[in-house]
Amino acid sequence: MANNYDTILSQALIGSGIVKKNQLDSALKEAEKLNQPFASVLIKNGLVPEERILMILSEKLGIPFVSLKNTAIEKAAVEKVPLKFTTYYKFMPIRFEHNKLKIAVSYPLDIKQQD
Repeated sequence: MANNYDTILSQALIGSGIVKKNQLDSALKEAEKLNQPFASVLIKNGLVPEERILMILSEKLGIPFVSLKNTAIEKAAVEKVPLKFTTYYKFMPIRFEHNKLKIAVSYPLDIKQQD
């Protein structure tokens, strides 16, 4: 069964014509069968590059897209968060801005990351 993330992604991919509905349906079935994230199956099968998936979600969710390759990461931000914590919740501290810690996440709808 598709989650919100999968539904948003599927609708955006079909709407933009990047992938056909039958390809998405097939990928979703494969993801469920293998118990893998839908986006991972799309990437593994060469249907959509990871960066494109993240850009689509960024646009649809109103969350800025950040490429860590092109982002300066403040040492102070990294030092404030224990490595165990960032590894477990799968995020990267980037900087402090207006007394808030800005982080990068690969899957913003992950409940564990939101909490």
